[in-house]
Amino acid sequence: MLVCVCFGVSVDDVEDLISEGFSQQEIASMTGASMGCGTCSWYLKNMCLSSEEKNASREDAPDKAN
Repeated sequence: MLVCVCFGVSVDDVEDLISEGFSQQEIASMTGASMGCGTCSWYLKNMCLSSEEKNASREDAPDKAN
């Protein structure tokens, strides 16, 4: 599935970049996503926020080794 039709950026492309630690702005600059018509900007933002929330919840999780 495409996130950005203007530049042909797929969900997998964005997820890969997010997993590599790139920010929303970096992903936009690298792929062009959200820099064309702008329709996909909300989706890119939500994908990045969702990833940040997942990472934050992992950091806040209690240490299971104790």
